Amino acid sequence: MTETLAKWLEENKMVVSESELDGSDIITIEEVGTFLYLQPFDGKIIDEDFAFILSDEEFDILDEKKVNYILFEFGSKFYYSGIKKDKNRYNELVFKPEFNDFKYLGKTSEPKVMDFVHLGVHSEYEMMNGSGSCETWAKKASFMECKAVGICDKNTMAGVLSFQTACEKKKIKSIIGETVTVAVNYSEDKQNQETFELKFFILNYEGWKNLLLINKAINVDYNGFIPDTLLYTLGKGLCCVVPKESELNYVKDDKKAAIKLIAKYKKVFDQVYYQIDTVEYVSQQLFRKHLENIDTYLCNYRKLLKPILINDSYYLDKEESELKSILNKVNNKATPESDDQYFKSVADTINAYEEWIENVEPLFEAIVTGIENASKLSDSIDFRINTGERKLPHFEVKDVEGAFFEELEKGINERFGHLKPKEMNKYMKQIETECSVIVPNGLCDYFMILWDIIKWCHDNDINVGTGRGSVCGSLVAYCLHITDVDPLKYGLMFERFLNETRVSGERAKSADSMPDIDVDFPTEFRDAVKEYIKNKYGYAYTCSIGTYTRMKLKTCIKDFGKVKGLSFDMTNKLTKDIDDQIEYTWGDLIEYASKSKLLFKFVQENPELVHLTKYALLQPKAESVHPSAVVIVPKHRVDGSNAEIDLWEWMPVKKIDGVLVSEWEGKYIDKSGFLKEDILGLSQLDKFKSILTLIKKNTGKSIDVNKIPLDDEATFRYFKRGWNEDVFQFGTTGLMNYCRQVKPDTLENLIAMTALFRPGPMEMNAHGDFSDIKNGKKKPVYDFGMEEITRETYGLYVYQEQIMKAVVVGGLTEVESDVLRTTIKKKDVKTLSSYGEKFKTGYAKLLEKNGIEKPKEYAEHVWDKLLAFSGYGFNKSHAAAYSIMSYWSQWFKVNYPLEFWTTALQFSKEGEVPYRLAELKKTGVEVEIRPPDVNFSDINFTCDPKEQRIFFSLTKIKGVGEVAVQNIMNTRREGGQFYSLEEFLSRVHSKVNKTVVKCLIVAGAFDLLEGIKNPRDRKKLLEKYLDMKGDTLSEEYSTPDSNSNAFWILEQKCLTGFGEVDYENMIKDAIPNKRLANIFVNDVEFLATKEKKEVAIAGKLIYYKEKDIKTGTMCTLNIDCNNTIISVLMWPDAYEKIGENIADIKGCVVALSGTVEKDTWKNEKKLFSNNRTKLYVLSDHKTKSTKFDDWKNGKS
Repeated sequence: MTETLAKWLEENKMVVSESELDGSDIITIEEVGTFLYLQPFDGKIIDEDFAFILSDEEFDILDEKKVNYILFEFGSKFYYSGIKKDKNRYNELVFKPEFNDFKYLGKTSEPKVMDFVHLGVHSEYEMMNGSGSCETWAKKASFMECKAVGICDKNTMAGVLSFQTACEKKKIKSIIGETVTVAVNYSEDKQNQETFELKFFILNYEGWKNLLLINKAINVDYNGFIPDTLLYTLGKGLCCVVPKESELNYVKDDKKAAIKLIAKYKKVFDQVYYQIDTVEYVSQQLFRKHLENIDTYLCNYRKLLKPILINDSYYLDKEESELKSILNKVNNKATPESDDQYFKSVADTINAYEEWIENVEPLFEAIVTGIENASKLSDSIDFRINTGERKLPHFEVKDVEGAFFEELEKGINERFGHLKPKEMNKYMKQIETECSVIVPNGLCDYFMILWDIIKWCHDNDINVGTGRGSVCGSLVAYCLHITDVDPLKYGLMFERFLNETRVSGERAKSADSMPDIDVDFPTEFRDAVKEYIKNKYGYAYTCSIGTYTRMKLKTCIKDFGKVKGLSFDMTNKLTKDIDDQIEYTWGDLIEYASKSKLLFKFVQENPELVHLTKYALLQPKAESVHPSAVVIVPKHRVDGSNAEIDLWEWMPVKKIDGVLVSEWEGKYIDKSGFLKEDILGLSQLDKFKSILTLIKKNTGKSIDVNKIPLDDEATFRYFKRGWNEDVFQFGTTGLMNYCRQVKPDTLENLIAMTALFRPGPMEMNAHGDFSDIKNGKKKPVYDFGMEEITRETYGLYVYQEQIMKAVVVGGLTEVESDVLRTTIKKKDVKTLSSYGEKFKTGYAKLLEKNGIEKPKEYAEHVWDKLLAFSGYGFNKSHAAAYSIMSYWSQWFKVNYPLEFWTTALQFSKEGEVPYRLAELKKTGVEVEIRPPDVNFSDINFTCDPKEQRIFFSLTKIKGVGEVAVQNIMNTRREGGQFYSLEEFLSRVHSKVNKTVVKCLIVAGAFDLLEGIKNPRDRKKLLEKYLDMKGDTLSEEYSTPDSNSNAFWILEQKCLTGFGEVDYENMIKDAIPNKRLANIFVNDVEFLATKEKKEVAIAGKLIYYKEKDIKTGTMCTLNIDCNNTIISVLMWPDAYEKIGENIADIKGCVVALSGTVEKDTWKNEKKLFSNNRTKLYVLSDHKTKSTKFDDWKNGKS
């Protein structure tokens, strides 16, 4: 053992034993495991591939799993890692590091001299002041053998349930408390109130209720405080602790006033103590004041108030002391600084004031008595937050079961009234099965609440989604119109959604016991739905759910760097490759540093700051309102007393921007058993609404999406060709290519593709196997007895429901199959082994009965296969619901192209518009796309059904703001259409200024009005307008190129993202070489051209990349040919002959010839140079890059 490790173990009070294995040091911690202690190699532990540097002996120890963990030193700290195998760039086996703190493991070396209760936890939920997850606080408390541990975050109870949960996992008693700001002599007229602090700990249920009301006063009714007069009405069930920043310490020198105040506290609160805190402040003045307060207490008030030892702890260990200061500075607030406000043990506490204890005997006595009193307080507390029961609100009718069955019967008749008796019996049997779980377990209210919300949406013409997640497996939900997916038709399982085991017994106490019904709503109406819920159930019984923005790796480096004086430019450079949307670990920072010289230097020069970012990662930084989630609480207690109760007495609530919000995050709302409704916004529903509205307006037809035929050949023809632009879920490049590969011809194919085109299945090539089997390249293989289960997926296990049905074949019940599913997810090895044996035994018997050879080996093989597939098995219920919406989307494109494309363009981002237009052209639909027009365009894209044309939105023109557009719209609405430029100018407001009018002319918005058929004639109109304004054409519009149509189309495209250039005529006009014009193909023709054929193309050069190879320099070009990007590969012989500096012609219009080749990797056609390739510049007028160019180049 090295000296540094020995010192680390001593400082962190860890007990270990040493041994040797194959010449390597082994560290053992009892009840934890064995650690291979790695020694540095040439001063390094980790190599450039971010893998451990190992000797041959160490490698073998890890490869043969002779130890449990790896222990290593990094930057003066010790960490341990699990044994994590990976491959390096040479495809060699390596072991990647994880950075787990090597502390709080095993048992503490500190002798236990007395029971210790730590009551001073200030967790990460005391935002930007406290720190550390509740799990880490509980872990250290367990290591220190604390009897109990208490949380006392200031003015928030956001962390109390997280804290209780973490403590219970470690089998430690949790004590719930809060540090509270109290206003004395409160007056509404005073801008600044006189405030002090008190600490409260809950003794019993009444104390819980009162602390919630105190918290409500602070965070809802008043601005971060509670008036003392109100506080004094809420004292029952609470222990009050008088802390450092208390009113008592303020009046301590007025003995009469102090005694009166103490008497008041004792009268109001069940227990009262004076806080002893062994803190040492950096400021000598503050520290002296703190000691004086303790001294005054010991001399004057000790007999009136018992002491209690509470060390306010804002971080876990002394080494993290700077963290609080940095968090405060990031948050622009100042608090007293100290380097010892950490989680102290008994010995740490005594040692902290050792020099004063020697001289002041009553102080030592007060500290010891304070420790004993903390333990007595813990013993007197009889309270935990109730998480073991459902807290469902009632659907407010006299007979909820009667209403449930009445609506269910209506739904059955509507959905299945046409079925024959035999088929109807099958459905009725399933409904009986589901009702036998729903009704006895008191879930009718839940279903009826959802039914009511969705009915309100239908009554108010708000479309909702087909369904989401496992609820689509419920036939009852389908009959109540909560979903629009028939579970029997698609082989879905109710047990995947809900079963007897889940809603009763021990499982009912878990966080996932409540059936999870998520519903999609249009984003436009999400707030309206939330408002309906609040109006229906009352503002005192509903609130939105709170969430927290947490510090991520990029944020930490930037914020901490700023505090340390690093420039903004420097932190930007350090973090430019870090995606702030990803929740990186601290180890990811070290991995980045191993690959970036700049970041590596930063880590070397700022080791302490870098280390502190480890403890700040995922720390809550700001509070916000969850956009979707709403909680509805019962109006009566659920403990049998039936006492009335409202939101404030159920959970801690705050107000954010006038909105009532739970302080608890969604997962803790679930855990505590409340009904959480997720009002999820899905933009696809907004698109459907737009399409249906346009169809109604243009044709008079009202389309019921649930009656759309799901076997339309033309729709599947589009899928087979990968024409999936703006098709829900299938619009990505990857899924377009996968559609071309699979050639789906049924909805079942789409459902399988939705489930398979994800990282897990793709890593195992399951998506490729599915395609090959479907198209006859491979034969399907079915496990015995599983043919019906896997027929639609050609013998592959794709869905979780298939795994569940397969294990039922082996003897498990449907309910057990769902328990098995969650067991696999939780990696519960013991339970998994038990179910595995049951399946293998039952399946082997079935195999033996049917004469299958080696039944035990066969059963073992199938079980292993099921486990492997279950690792990525997808929820078929969800896949089915969303695939139906994907199909609807494509069906609208095929059958109502005008309405579909109008909507698709309206909802497109600027970089997506050219792709939409390119596919519209491919499909051959006779819909004309027109530039914006002052008479026909609107704020949104508009369509003209008579002429079958779509007009670009006026808001899509750069330089034309919404104020100007709104003014044009209002003028047109009030006085009718415009009939000339002059008349337009005479009517519109001055907000439609010269810049706006110029952009309108260049974009073509006056073409129809002024009878302009050739875009080049816009130049004359622009000259005319500028002349009216006493101005002349700018230089860019006075070049020879400006007399061509192409020039103005390119300018239009720069402003709007839309424009089609006649490149063929440009070639004829600009190039005397007739061969090039003869072999020219446009963008659509290029995509249809066979491989090996020589063609010429033209377009805007938007991207290039040079690369040196053995024969010279080659170059890849991207040519934008009317929104189709054609990639050109110029080999060195052709590239050397172009006669132009490639950088100088980027942005120009060029033409060149070459041979069409297929890039099989990207599944796209490219143009390769040949011995006759020559590049011509058709126009050296450069337009500015559009967002489309930038977006495409980014992808390249």
